[in-house]
Amino acid sequence: MYIFTLKKYCILLFYCCFCIVCSSIVNAQDLKYTFGGKVVIDDDDIAGTTVTVTKNGAPFKKVSLQNNGKFNFNLDYQSEFLLTFEKKDYVTKKLIVNTKVSPDILDEGFDPFDCRVYMFKQYEGVNTVVFNQPVAKIKYNEKDDRFDYDTDYTKTIQSEVAKVEAVVEEKKKEDKAKKQQLLAENKAKQQAENEAKAKAEAEAKAKADEEAKAKAKADADAKAKAKAEADAKAKADEEAKAKLKAETDAKAKTEAEAKAKLKAEEEAKAKAKADADAKAKAEADAKKKAEDEAKAKTKAEDDARKKAEAEAKKKADDEAKAKAKADEEARKKAEADAKKKADEEAKAKAKAEEETRKKAQADAEAENKRKEKERLEEEARKKADAEAKKKADEDAKAKAKAEEDARKKAEADTKAKADEEAKAKAKVEEEARKKALAEENEKKKKELLEAKAKAEEEARKKKEEAEIKKKAEEEAKAKAKAEEDAKKIAEAKAKAEEDARKKAEAKAKTDEEDRIKREEAKAKAEEDARKKAEAKAKADDEDRIKREEAKAKAEEDARKKAEADAKAKADAEAKVKAAEEYKKKKAAEEEARKKAEEEKKKADAEAKAKAEEDARKKAEEEAKLKAKAEADAKAKAEALEKEYTNLLVEGDANYKDKKYSDAKESYSKASKLKPAEQYPKTKIAELDKLIASESDMKKKEENYKNLISKADNFFTNKSYNDARTNYFLAANTKPDEKYPKDKIKEIDDILAQQKKAKEEELAKNNQYVQAVSVADNHFKNQKWDLSKGYYMKAQTFKPDENYPKDQIAKIDEIIAKKTTETKVESKEESVQMEKYLGELAKKYPEGVNIENTNDAGKQVKRVVIVRRGVANEFQEVKHSWGGVYFFKNGKSISGIVFGTETKPEKDEQINTKYDNEKK
Repeated sequence: MYIFTLKKYCILLFYCCFCIVCSSIVNAQDLKYTFGGKVVIDDDDIAGTTVTVTKNGAPFKKVSLQNNGKFNFNLDYQSEFLLTFEKKDYVTKKLIVNTKVSPDILDEGFDPFDCRVYMFKQYEGVNTVVFNQPVAKIKYNEKDDRFDYDTDYTKTIQSEVAKVEAVVEEKKKEDKAKKQQLLAENKAKQQAENEAKAKAEAEAKAKADEEAKAKAKADADAKAKAKAEADAKAKADEEAKAKLKAETDAKAKTEAEAKAKLKAEEEAKAKAKADADAKAKAEADAKKKAEDEAKAKTKAEDDARKKAEAEAKKKADDEAKAKAKADEEARKKAEADAKKKADEEAKAKAKAEEETRKKAQADAEAENKRKEKERLEEEARKKADAEAKKKADEDAKAKAKAEEDARKKAEADTKAKADEEAKAKAKVEEEARKKALAEENEKKKKELLEAKAKAEEEARKKKEEAEIKKKAEEEAKAKAKAEEDAKKIAEAKAKAEEDARKKAEAKAKTDEEDRIKREEAKAKAEEDARKKAEAKAKADDEDRIKREEAKAKAEEDARKKAEADAKAKADAEAKVKAAEEYKKKKAAEEEARKKAEEEKKKADAEAKAKAEEDARKKAEEEAKLKAKAEADAKAKAEALEKEYTNLLVEGDANYKDKKYSDAKESYSKASKLKPAEQYPKTKIAELDKLIASESDMKKKEENYKNLISKADNFFTNKSYNDARTNYFLAANTKPDEKYPKDKIKEIDDILAQQKKAKEEELAKNNQYVQAVSVADNHFKNQKWDLSKGYYMKAQTFKPDENYPKDQIAKIDEIIAKKTTETKVESKEESVQMEKYLGELAKKYPEGVNIENTNDAGKQVKRVVIVRRGVANEFQEVKHSWGGVYFFKNGKSISGIVFGTETKPEKDEQINTKYDNEKK
């Protein structure tokens, strides 16, 4: 029989509770909160806009928005999400969504949240540091049982956001005015350029017509001139050809006589050949001179043409520059006039816009003050109604309890906010620490890479030195081999020269016979060459005539008729003079040639005999010198080998005794004696490394001690950054030393503590200043409860400050005074609201009346509903930082209530004629 004991009952009860709790946890984990909205981009499309979401500081999701700009996220409960809205060249905005709610109400669910985020461009000179922090915070509102804006947080930065937005509006207007001005300037500039271009084209066309006429006339004159010159030239060419033919005939006759004489005797033949050579040279010189003169003439004509063209071009350029200058001055004047006019219009427009903006701002401020006053009056009326229902003693108790609750709530909010700020600060500090650590690691990595590069460079230099050394050894060996080869070649050369001398004597006889044959062949070849040259000269003359005719046509604008006539006359006189000089020179050269040939023949025979005698004597002298040099070289080599061996023995001994400098000196001397030997060079390289190593160690030790001494002095004087730098350098100098590393860690700890203390003090001071600033603002706007809460918050940061205490005392005095006036004020407020709504019912027709306005960085949708003669006023206020608020008859309501109560009834008239009338 089963017995149901108390113990078993407890176990069953525990099991049931456990299942219920697990089921609740699972259900809670599956629940999500829907958060969405739309991003609106100022003067641009949504492309390139991203939303990055972090959950409790960790990455959660990142999306790129589509064309409609809408976004929607399903967020886990009991978490805090940061939404960051970004677009290139636009100010980044952030929102915080806190989904922490009591687990008991999770199953009930919550209405989705919908918000608008307005993004504007980043303008130069606009301080947008306020947007580094979130512009709004959304969290669960226990009073309304829904998610809504944290008004306390939002209002703390709203004034700063409004200031930035006002500056941005000014920047937008300035940009718009600049664009309009630039457009006007470009339009005026384009118009001036078009007019100048049309004028220039007309002038250019007229000038081109004139130049065409002048060119046609010049063409006709040039053709006539060219024909006359061609006729004169043809006549001169005929005369030159006749002269050339006579000279050719005379030359042929002379050469025939020379050949006949050559057959009679050898000497006469040689003389005739020399005559022919001299004559050919003289003719070649004469021909070259004639060609040079022709070239000079051509060059002079070409220079004259170029000069005329340059003058004409300069004149045209000067005229064009003068015209361009005049056009530029006209354009600048037109631009200046247009710019002046545009500036005046822009100033007038800007002034009008500024006056309109100021008026709109004043109206908006007045409207805001009125609404704020109405809200305060409504709050006071409610409070008075509630207090009227209680007795005097209950009123006092309730007031005391309310004040205590408000104080506790303010303290709790202050503590929660301080905790959040501390967490954010700790997160920032952790990120900064990680960043510093990453920078330090990067620095160390860079230093390691530099050290590695240095080591690689030293290895490369050593390799190059080894290669240079090896190359020197190879060159030394090659030099020794070359010297040996040269010695053998010299001996072979002496023998060859002796053999050559004997062969030369035998060959001299045969060479004379060959010379005579070659001269006969040469004479024939020269005759053929002469005929070929005459044919070529004739062809060149014909080509030259054609080129000069073409050239004359191309140079028609360069020369004037009078200059051409004078030049032609000068050329004729020069030709006559040149012909006379040529004849005289030719006769003198012929005489000199004959004399020189006789002297040369005699000198050649004497020189040949002398050269042979000198060669014999030189060979004997060289043989004696060679024998002596060989003996000297042998003795010198033996002495050098002995000295070399002694130096090596001396160097090895010093090396063994660690007298490195003395050893290096001995090896260096040995290496100089025998540069090709490797052993002393190897020893010198080893000694250099040992000496350098000793020097480096000594320098490193001295450097380390100096750095430690400097670092210790800085540390004693509390110059921690300078001390850390020197400890760090010392640690790099001797990485195995522990002391500098310990001191660096000690300094890092000290600096971290100083930084933390300074940041805490600065944060506390900033929090105090911010709390006092917000409290003063609420005090100024007569928001006594909020003002008192922030003064109390300021006291937590600086308890010794008297100002917050004095202000709290003032607020308590004002609230006590106002308590007696509340009943009268609430009645007056109710009467004023009824009167205001009555005026709206008369002003607006039956149905739904909609007005949209833009006012001081916010969009306001006003809906006046008149039904059966009764009016109600609704407002939807969208701030540029993303906040959206709803009101009915001056009282705050939820978005759902706003949407429900402003929804038109069946067949109800919707009037939008007021839409945008106040924009």
